[in-house]
Amino acid sequence: MKKSQKDILAGLLRDLTKQVQAIDDQEFGNILAGTARIELRVISKRKDKGQLKKVSLAESQMLEIRNALEKLETREEGAKLLKEKCKIKEDLIRLSKYIDLPVQKSDKVEQLAERIIEATIGYRARSAAIQGLRKDDLPVRTENGRKGRKDVIR
Repeated sequence: MKKSQKDILAGLLRDLTKQVQAIDDQEFGNILAGTARIELRVISKRKDKGQLKKVSLAESQMLEIRNALEKLETREEGAKLLKEKCKIKEDLIRLSKYIDLPVQKSDKVEQLAERIIEATIGYRARSAAIQGLRKDDLPVRTENGRKGRKDVIR
């Protein structure tokens, strides 16, 4: 049912009455004395979701981010990339789902980023460290700072 102009004006006057009644006595005295004035502003009740919501990542962007993460060597580089590319939590959630990671509503931005990094970079770094430790001729720093051979105890 469409409101008539008369109904709209009556509603505006009711709102104005509420605002005038909310003014304290000192402010009201300033208005009557002419040292202050009443201003009317139009404030939207509903926020347009389309204007406030940032554009989330497209599938091609998610693929690009995933590929970039897989090429990086350190977790720090991955964290920097995610911070640059994924501006909002929704982006991290979509990226997590894109690379088949479990997501919970209670996950915080840091947790999501850490999980993505671990799934794309961390497992490779951990694997390389494990493989490196198992090699017999792994160069290590000795007490005097020179490179030496690691003795493996079996």
